[in-house]
Amino acid sequence: MEDILKDMEHPSACDIKVGRISYLPGDSEEKISTEKAKYVWREKLGFFITGMNVYDPESKSNAFYDISYGRSLEPSNIFEKGICVFLGRDPRRRSLLAHAFLPHLSQLAAWFESQTQYHFCASSFLLAYDCLSGDDDAVAGSSSTSTSCSHTPSSTRVHVRLIDFARWRRVDDGQHDTNFLYGLYRLIHFMRKAAFREQTVNSSHTVSDSSTTTTTTAGFTTASCSLQSFQVQAPSCVPRLLDGPSTGNGSGVGCRASFRPHSSASSESVTFQV
Repeated sequence: MEDILKDMEHPSACDIKVGRISYLPGDSEEKISTEKAKYVWREKLGFFITGMNVYDPESKSNAFYDISYGRSLEPSNIFEKGICVFLGRDPRRRSLLAHAFLPHLSQLAAWFESQTQYHFCASSFLLAYDCLSGDDDAVAGSSSTSTSCSHTPSSTRVHVRLIDFARWRRVDDGQHDTNFLYGLYRLIHFMRKAAFREQTVNSSHTVSDSSTTTTTTAGFTTASCSLQSFQVQAPSCVPRLLDGPSTGNGSGVGCRASFRPHSSASSESVTFQV
């Protein structure tokens, strides 16, 4: 077992169940009904926030959000009361943190897109980051001494782990785990929304062959995924993430994600703005 929080001074963590359904083929009707009742918005959202522990650098205290809070979240407020609460109240820190999480989520998406042998049921992502005490002018944006989160996107400060994967099955039909991928894509969408909604760093994103690009501008170090990592090759059977494709040219790595079907029989490309 790995304790990813052991070296963190003030950890914040979030447990997110991923997937539109949390039952297996062959489960009893009673089991299916029980699982569906756990979170009525799961099929639409694709994930379920089951708990959060968020450190507030201003009050120097932790706020706990249990499974009951997670059940109260719905599509209309999941971003503001779920994702943004986990990332913190400060818009700038929220943006930098979301930037740091995106490469990790993109790498996981790439793995799920590359394999058709394993399907997961009721598995979770554990997302965690550290808040350090002391001066952090690069994040606070002033010369005053404050207690705030350090958001340099270091692998030692931001973690994403797949947990609770005891309920999995091996398949031989060549089908992707579209149940899991749907939720993962939705989570990436909301993280991208947080990253670029309050972006205060005018960094120059570079398209490269690597999965991530790190850019330092005006004292800020941010991590962003390359164009390739967000033009993920989604199986054609994965549902559209939003109501329809966006308009406009969608220029800029930080402004678009294209989901292209694997199947050569389909040339559809669904693009959305965040």
